[in-house]
Amino acid sequence: MANYIITATCKQVELLALACNQAMRIHIGQLADPLTVQLNFEIGYLRHHDGEPAPMEVQDKLEELSKLCWHNRSYGYGYDEISQEYWKLYQIFKSAESPLISSTFQVTFHQLELLRKVCEQAARLRAGQLDYIFIDELMDAYHKGCVSEEQKSAQTSVRKQVVKTCEYLHTLCWDLPPHADHGMNYDGNSDIWWDMYQVFRYQIWKDSNPDTSSRELMTVASHAPMHTGMEPLICIKELKINRKK
Repeated sequence: MANYIITATCKQVELLALACNQAMRIHIGQLADPLTVQLNFEIGYLRHHDGEPAPMEVQDKLEELSKLCWHNRSYGYGYDEISQEYWKLYQIFKSAESPLISSTFQVTFHQLELLRKVCEQAARLRAGQLDYIFIDELMDAYHKGCVSEEQKSAQTSVRKQVVKTCEYLHTLCWDLPPHADHGMNYDGNSDIWWDMYQVFRYQIWKDSNPDTSSRELMTVASHAPMHTGMEPLICIKELKINRKK
């Protein structure tokens, strides 16, 4: 598959680093990390409660979800191959953070797929959309950690418990009933993440479908990115490699 050159503004580099770090921590069950995952819940609570800090209950609920879905085990970034890939991407973007200049990066097709996922995840989580990627990640972790038939048979009841807790946090922190969400123009960082997600999604769709004129291939991913955030759309180009004959 192709490699790509990504050119990102200072703000976009900062948010890519944060999204990769956050995705890694969700993947390994560190849901109460105060600088990434938990921060979204605290920002939501502050915004909808006149600047009042989030209660300890938020952290407690996130820790309960971690223990439930990761079977009372603790993990680091070496948890599996995916967590290591997230961590590698985080280090790449974190080391390039600068308040003055834009940065250029070379990524593989697989890394581009990961960046698409982490940007969508970050955009949705900041806006309180827990019933999309977030709950699925938790249930994937629970399924992966099942070692007994009893644990496997409990997946339906565990999912109900996860959904119930997430709906509670959704209402508590974002002041919304279940299945109601904030969207574009709710949060500046969320909009920038969403813009980057659209760019990466569109590039992947084009490269996965050589005949882009086919109506059968027309999906949401086939739509050119719509610009919402305060940063320009992130720039991505396929890396042309001249092979010697």
